[in-house]
Amino acid sequence: FTAGAFQRIRETGVETLVIDLRDNGGGDDGYWKTGVLPYLADKPYLWGSAFRKRVLEKYRDEGETVGQIVSGRLDAPVEPAEDRRDVFQGRTYVLVGPATYSSAVLFANVMQDYGFARIAGTGGAVRSRQSGGVERYRLAHTGLAVWVPRFVLERPRPNAGDIWLKPDVALPGDHAAFPDPIDALIAREFDD
Repeated sequence: FTAGAFQRIRETGVETLVIDLRDNGGGDDGYWKTGVLPYLADKPYLWGSAFRKRVLEKYRDEGETVGQIVSGRLDAPVEPAEDRRDVFQGRTYVLVGPATYSSAVLFANVMQDYGFARIAGTGGAVRSRQSGGVERYRLAHTGLAVWVPRFVLERPRPNAGDIWLKPDVALPGDHAAFPDPIDALIAREFDD
């Protein structure tokens, strides 16, 4: 899908690409790592810098013990695609909002930290340190369902003072004035 989409983007001369993650709760990192970034990355990048995880049986690596808390660093950069024909050359924006979570934030972090895109949205809504691999448990005595992430991942270029993903382009939270955030982005970035 993305190969065809980026081919059409190139063939039609698109100059500005907006990727809307406002209501994206995350999912499989592989979709953006192999499906989108080969068309946007023009230099090596890391998709995180450090992690902390709880070892579960179904995700246990050799030498790990179930229940163990493991910390580590991510230091093997991903190289950009060798075939650069379909790499997008225009302006790229990533829209984020309060419902952006997990893998969607990891993608936004990479896009911002390496200058592949400008982040647009409301500030103070999304933590840049992300959790993921959410597991569901039912509490024995109350029957309540609890959702717990099994890992926390630091952004590729962490800044100790910034816990929030800070947009490069701040968009108003007033949905009455700008019901469509793309209209707000156009007003901020392109209108005179």
